[in-house]
Amino acid sequence: MKKLLIFGVAMSAFAALAAELIVPQVTVATAEGGTGKLVVTYTLDKSAVVTFDVMTNGAPIDASLLGSAKGDVFKKLSAGPHTFTWKVYKSIPADVKIADAKVRVKAWSVGQPPDYMVIDILNENGEIRYYETAEQLPGGIGHYDYKSVKLVMRKIPSAYKWTKLGRTGAPEGDAATLHSVLLTADYYIGVYEFTAAQNAAMGGTARANDPYPYRGSFNGVYSAVAGYVTHTGLPLALPTAAQWEFACRAGTTTDLYTGENLEGDTESANLDGIAWYGYNSGNPKGTLSNVAMHAVGLLAPNGFGLYDMIGNVWEFSRNHAGYRSWLDYIDPDAGFDAGSNQAARHGGSYDFTASYCRATGYQANNKSYGNDSKAGVNGSFNNNQGFRLCLPCQAVR
Repeated sequence: MKKLLIFGVAMSAFAALAAELIVPQVTVATAEGGTGKLVVTYTLDKSAVVTFDVMTNGAPIDASLLGSAKGDVFKKLSAGPHTFTWKVYKSIPADVKIADAKVRVKAWSVGQPPDYMVIDILNENGEIRYYETAEQLPGGIGHYDYKSVKLVMRKIPSAYKWTKLGRTGAPEGDAATLHSVLLTADYYIGVYEFTAAQNAAMGGTARANDPYPYRGSFNGVYSAVAGYVTHTGLPLALPTAAQWEFACRAGTTTDLYTGENLEGDTESANLDGIAWYGYNSGNPKGTLSNVAMHAVGLLAPNGFGLYDMIGNVWEFSRNHAGYRSWLDYIDPDAGFDAGSNQAARHGGSYDFTASYCRATGYQANNKSYGNDSKAGVNGSFNNNQGFRLCLPCQAVR
């Protein structure tokens, strides 16, 4: 659930709340021309993450036009006066009168930031920006920057009790039994599987034309993520098994996050629009020959706007795979167990059959198995493992 306070130039009646709430005061300094520029000044009485929207002719303007704003907006800001400039770079309908625009500055509690976080990862301790919707992201969420030199993450709201499954595949012990789980804190998770281009950017190198998942063994991935923490100064991590599954399912209780179930253990047409798996990633399609992973973000996302949560490559969580006894848990996290040689991986992959490609459960794999050279887009059984990054909302900066 979004928790924000919205105040604009017409909110003086709420001045008495200023001691308790963040109350930005907005003044439109200039507003010129049908494709003109707005200079917005406002004051914060405490630190906040700031976004905005624009009302024209009594209706909100297209969110995709807002991301071009420059200055003190879409970021965390301290108390005091601030200014940002917004200029419309795209054509707008003739009946939209920018000169009559009304601006609403929105101040979000630092503990409850907006739904989308974008981290500039090409430079150490890069800038972080925040957006309310995917449509606000400059260039749109499908822009190559978000698969290469920037990391776009989606906020997942903490959940009331929900139920999850255990291990993927043949039932083992309590693996097929539903258990109650409670997540108590919001978190961010990568919109896309982490890519080879993003790994290069973490080392300060812009690597073009490589929007494919970055792959390796669990041990290799775990070591790489430690380097990302150093590079960004942020507590980036693999998600827990519970965080991964909750983000993947997006409120559904079925095999797939579309609300549908698999139609068969080997092949399922219900996977075709959302996941690359053994029977749609090959050439010719419908066989398990010449299978290959694909660039991220080509198929339909789930209800949280996350792509490739099922299929393409297996995704590691940070829980060891011996962690199968799902009783009632609050924020379950077995963590990294150096004594266990089994890692938990989720979602299936481009070279597996349908039965493994589901939102629930996980599979065990040896932590040292995997092609840490990341060569090629095809590969063997263990050249199909990747991950996406996770970050607590408390990491706002």
